[in-house]
Amino acid sequence: MLAAYARVKSELGDELGIAPDAATEALHDAIVLGPPATWSRDDVAPAIEASPLFAREDALAALGAELGRAADGLRIAVVEGDAGMGKTAVVDAWTATLPPGRAVLRGRCDELGRALPLQAALDAVSSYLGGLGREAAREALGPDAAILGQLLGAPGLAAETASPLPPRPEAQAQLFNALLALLDRVRGDGPVVVTIDDVHFADDALIDWLHFIRRRAASLPMLLVLGRRPLLGRPLPDARVIALAPLDLVSVTAIAGEARASELLARSGGNPLLVVKLAGTAPGDVLPATLVEAVAAQVELTGSSASTLRAAAVLGPDIDLDLLSSVLDMAPLTVLADLEVGVAHGFLVERNASFAFAHALVREATQERVAPARRALLHREAARVLASRPSSDPVIVAFHARKAGDTALAATALARAAAIAARRLDLVEAERLADTAVSLDDTPGTRLVRGRIRLAGRHLDGAGLDAMSALGAGGGVPALELAGWAAYYRREFPVAREAADDGLRLASDPEALVGCLMLGGRVRHATGDLAGAEPLLLAAAESAAGANRAVAAVWLGSLRLHQGDAEAALGLVRPATVPGAGSTHHAAVPHAWMHSAHALALLGRPAAALAALDELDQEVSRRGLESFSGRSDNFRAWILRNLGLASEAGEANERGVAAGRSIGVPEPQAQGLVDLADARLRLGDLDGCRALLADAQALQSVEHAFRWRHVLRARLLGTRAHLAAGDAEAALASAASLAADAEGMGVERYSVAARLAVARARVALGEPVDRETVDRLLGVLDRVAAPEAWWMTGEMAAAFSEDRWWAWAEARLASWASQAGVRADEAREAGSAELGRLRRSSFRGPSG
Repeated sequence: MLAAYARVKSELGDELGIAPDAATEALHDAIVLGPPATWSRDDVAPAIEASPLFAREDALAALGAELGRAADGLRIAVVEGDAGMGKTAVVDAWTATLPPGRAVLRGRCDELGRALPLQAALDAVSSYLGGLGREAAREALGPDAAILGQLLGAPGLAAETASPLPPRPEAQAQLFNALLALLDRVRGDGPVVVTIDDVHFADDALIDWLHFIRRRAASLPMLLVLGRRPLLGRPLPDARVIALAPLDLVSVTAIAGEARASELLARSGGNPLLVVKLAGTAPGDVLPATLVEAVAAQVELTGSSASTLRAAAVLGPDIDLDLLSSVLDMAPLTVLADLEVGVAHGFLVERNASFAFAHALVREATQERVAPARRALLHREAARVLASRPSSDPVIVAFHARKAGDTALAATALARAAAIAARRLDLVEAERLADTAVSLDDTPGTRLVRGRIRLAGRHLDGAGLDAMSALGAGGGVPALELAGWAAYYRREFPVAREAADDGLRLASDPEALVGCLMLGGRVRHATGDLAGAEPLLLAAAESAAGANRAVAAVWLGSLRLHQGDAEAALGLVRPATVPGAGSTHHAAVPHAWMHSAHALALLGRPAAALAALDELDQEVSRRGLESFSGRSDNFRAWILRNLGLASEAGEANERGVAAGRSIGVPEPQAQGLVDLADARLRLGDLDGCRALLADAQALQSVEHAFRWRHVLRARLLGTRAHLAAGDAEAALASAASLAADAEGMGVERYSVAARLAVARARVALGEPVDRETVDRLLGVLDRVAAPEAWWMTGEMAAAFSEDRWWAWAEARLASWASQAGVRADEAREAGSAELGRLRRSSFRGPSG
C-alpha cells in the first residue's frame, strides 16, 4: 500500500504541477473525510455540491456545440482531466439539460469490466432498451435481435457457446455493425448521444468499436462523449478534446470562501476533488502521518458500521447490497443503515439507488486494515454467493475466487467469461481468458472451452490438441466432437468422420448426440456421400433444440437441394432468415440466404433468387464473414447467364474468382472458373473453355468441402465440349460415365443432364434413341435445372429436330423470363436470340 501511495503521490504531483511534499499534504487532506466537530456540513454543502461545475461553463458550451454539429454527421468529444477534475459531473450535468425525447445511452468502463469485451457499450444499450418497454425494445433491436439479444442481458446468461463452431475472427464486424445499426434506429429526429466514462479502462474491443464507428459512420447523426484521464489507455479516434483545467482562485473562493482560498488553491493545485475535501477540514488540523492511518481513524468514528464498511471495501468499489448482506450474514436493512452512515461521513456516495466508494484511494486505504485471513474469507464467501447466481459476471466471480485461493472455481468462472468473450467475437480476449483458466485448473471442461475458441480463430492445431487432451482426461463425446470439427476444417475428412461416428456410438446426452449427428452428416455431405448424410442430418433436424435447431435445418436443407428437392430445401432454410428467429451460429443465417437463392432459382424464380443474394451480401457484410467472399457473385452469375445477360454474368464470375483468390479458398475459385468455361462454350470458344476447365481442375485437386460439385459440373462441361467439337464418341463415353457416378451419388441434376448428353451423342452417332425416355428426362428439368431448362430443351429440339420440344423450350423461356422482374424484357430478348441460333444450327438426326 505504501508503494502504491508513493506512486500515486508522485503522479499527482507531476499532473498538478506541485512539489512532492505539497502532493503528500494534498493527499493526506483528501482522505480526511469525516467532518470534524468544528465544521458544519450545512455551511459548505451547497458549494461542495456545485464545485465540480465551477469554471466549467466552457466545457458545457463545447458539448452543446458538438451536439449541434452532430446533426450533420458523427462527432466525437473527449472530456479529459485528472482524477477529481469533474469529468463525470460535467457530462452528467450536460446530459441533464437535453430534452426528454433525445436518445441518450450511458456506459462506464472499470478495471474489472475490461475483461469482458464491449461491456461498457453493451451496458449502455441494455440500460437504454430497458427503459423503452418490451415492444419498443424489440423494434429497436430489429433485424439484429439474433446477434444482440443474447448479449444484452446479464453476462452469465451467455456463458456457453451454442454451436460446435463458434464465430470466426472476422465475424467481430457483425457485432460492431449490429450495435451501430441499433444506434441509428433509436436516434429519432436528432443525433443520438452516447456517453462512455473512464475510457482509459476500456477493453481492446471497445476501442476497436470506437475506431470502427469513426470509419463507418461518418454520416450518422451521433455524438460520442468519452471521459478519460490524460495519457492513459489506448489511443482514441480523432476527436475534439475538451480539457478540464484546474480551478482558479475565483472558483476556489466561491467554494471555500475568501479567507482560505489562497491556501486551498496552493495545497490542492486547483483539483476540484481536493479543494472540496480540504474545505471540509478545520484550519490548523494536524494531519495523520500516513494515508492508512488517516482513513482508519475516520472509519473508527462510524462505530458499529466500521466492520461493514471495511468488508465493503474488500469486495470492490461498487457495493452490491444483497451480496454484502449474504457475505456478512446480516439483515439487508442493517447493512443499508451502515452504508448510510458511510454516506454521512463522506466515505460513500449514493448513485441511482446503489452505493459506491467516493474515491478509489479511500477504498484502498479502508481495506488495508482488514487482516489477510479475514480478506480471504470475505472473498471466498463472495465467490460462493456470486457463483450461485446465474446472472453473475464470471469475471467478478473469478476475481473473488482467486483472492480466496479457490483456483478450481476461478478457472470455471474464467472459462465462462471466455465463452462470453467468444460470443462477443473478441477471440483474442477469449483465448487469453481460456489460457488463464487452463493454467489455474487443467480439466476437460477448461480445455474444451479453449479448444472451441481456438477452432473459431482457426487455430486448428491448437484446437485439436485441446480436444485430445480433454479426451485423454475423460472429456468424452464433447471432446470427440471438437476433435472432429478441428479435423473437418483441416480438411482431414476421414478423421472427422471417424470422430463423429465414435461420438455417435458413445453419446448418451441429447445435445452431444445432435452435435455428432450434425458433424457426421456434414462431413459426409461435404465429401459426396449424400446417402450416408441423409439419415444423420434428418435425425439431427428432428432432435435438435435451441440454437442447434436452425443449424440442423439449414444443413438438411442444403442436402435436399443437392438431392433435387428445392421446395423442401426452401422450407427448411427459410426460418433461419427471419430476423430474430434464426440461429446465432456464425454461418447458419448466411448459408440459409445462399441456399434460399439456390432453391428459388431451381424453382424458376430468378428475381426472388437475386433478391435473396442481395440479402446474403448484407448479412455477410453485417457479420464480417470473409469466408463467404465470392459465393454470392458466382451464384448471381449462374442466374444472370441463364437470363441471357452474359456480360453482367462474366463480371460477377470474375469478382467471385478474385475474391476466392484473395482469401485463399478453392471453392469460389473453382466454381467461378467452371462458370466462365460455360460462358466460353456457349460462345463457341472451345479452346477458351478447355483452358478454364484445366485451371479449375488444378483447384479441384486441392482437398476442400463440396469439391464433388465442381468435379461433376466440370465433367458435364467437358462432355458438352466434346459434343460441340463433333466428337460424339468421346462425348458418349464421358456422359455415360458421369450419369452412372451422379446416379450412384443421388445427385439427380447431373444424372439427368448427363443422360440427355448421352442421347445427344447417340443421335449424332446415328444410334437409336428412345424419344419417350428423352421426353421424361426433359420433364424433370423444371425441378432440378429450371434456370437451364429452356435452352437445354432447345438443344435437344435442335439435335432431334423435334417441333414439340421447340414449343416446350419457348414456353419454358417465357415462364423463366416472366419471373425475372426488371430484367424480364432483356431475358426474353436474349433467350429468343439464343433459341433462334439453336434453330439455325439444328439438323435432323436418325429416327429414335
